[in-house]
Amino acid sequence: MKIQPWLLTAFAGLAMAALSCPAGAVTILFNEAANSVNGQEVLPVITTTVTGLGTCASGTAPPCVLRVLNADESTAANTAVATLRVPTGTFKDPDATRPPGLPALMPEDQHVARAYLLESLGVFADISDVATLQFFPGGQLGTGTGVFDDVEVRFVSDSDSPGSNLGRIPAGFVFRTAEDGSAIGLNGSFFTGPVDNAAQQRAYCQSPPCGALPDLPTGYTVTARSDAPESMPEPATLFLLGAGFAGLGIARRVHIRGRRAQAVQSAD
Repeated sequence: MKIQPWLLTAFAGLAMAALSCPAGAVTILFNEAANSVNGQEVLPVITTTVTGLGTCASGTAPPCVLRVLNADESTAANTAVATLRVPTGTFKDPDATRPPGLPALMPEDQHVARAYLLESLGVFADISDVATLQFFPGGQLGTGTGVFDDVEVRFVSDSDSPGSNLGRIPAGFVFRTAEDGSAIGLNGSFFTGPVDNAAQQRAYCQSPPCGALPDLPTGYTVTARSDAPESMPEPATLFLLGAGFAGLGIARRVHIRGRRAQAVQSAD
């Protein structure tokens, strides 16, 4: 029996699809919790959980989990990490999804896509947390070229001190996701390009030419549960505080002048 070439091609395509997609949904969850020592706010505790994949033991075929790293004050860092090893073709290299003609990327922006969690949705909102997806073609050591790639997702949080942040979004930034204390899916928030130039930022997607909305490969999800936005005084509260301090200042000056007048009268 002669097998038709098109049938072989179809079977090959199905086999590649089966290798590229995990058996179940894969979720990377970063769970941030406020932290304090002796009443002083310190670096937050961030736990990292990867569900849907096993670890990359000796002989384990990808996809699998290479590394999971939590963060707290004992690590002297505010960065949690999850590194996956996936079959080649599962994730697109972020550099390959940018349209041609854009300026060359700086080294820290190459093979990288980012997602921000903002303190608010204001025009110049503060950045509370950054999820960075870095793509390593052929793996971090380059030994798996054509067979597997490594994808590392790092979650960096600001400290829990009031007013701390990781900078501000540039003017014109469109990939807005505000933290609210709940678990938030970041698949639709990843962008490529310089972090400080919104005009050159593009959605990170898996099917170039890309559309307007970012997306990760089917079956893979990155979720973050950030701490609730830091409370800031309302404008009315600030006004009342200012008026109160001004009143105290006036009262103090009147009191000092009264005492001086009494001293002059006593001297006379």
